[in-house]
Amino acid sequence: MMSSDTGDFQVIVRRLGFRPADQFFRPDARDTMSFAFYLPRVVHVLETVKVDAKQNRRHEFLFIDAATIASSGEELNDAVDIIRRLRRRMVYGLVRYGMCGVTRDIWVNGERIFPEIMPTDFGVLARYGKGPGGGGGGGVPLVRDLPEHVLLVLSKIKPEHIAKCVA
Repeated sequence: MMSSDTGDFQVIVRRLGFRPADQFFRPDARDTMSFAFYLPRVVHVLETVKVDAKQNRRHEFLFIDAATIASSGEELNDAVDIIRRLRRRMVYGLVRYGMCGVTRDIWVNGERIFPEIMPTDFGVLARYGKGPGGGGGGGVPLVRDLPEHVLLVLSKIKPEHIAKCVA
């Protein structure tokens, strides 16, 4: 409150996101006075954010979305193919191959998939070089280095069902 020389006072009410309100008053003989204030909300319209910087390396190597998958031109049968052909570094990460352990865990839609709940599919394992007689896997890093349950989960996910994939 501010006092002027005339004996009048001014009350100013402020709150972030609202316009301030004020009122002048002259106290009378009563001890208590009450005031009601209406603070209209201030609406700020923000301009559209434009990103013109290149992706950082981490994002480029360890992230893929549906648009990238669709525009790749590759014949992709499952999520294993996506990692094998489009994002090889997802298996080991950004460090040199062999310096960091291979991916050990997998989450689908925010749920961790544990090895104990994945039924074994020997056909899938053999196709990617795991199990008896398996020889495939292809390329470096080899998807056959992935744990069996991760490989089995990825083999069940079709490319058209992926919105985004992050390592």
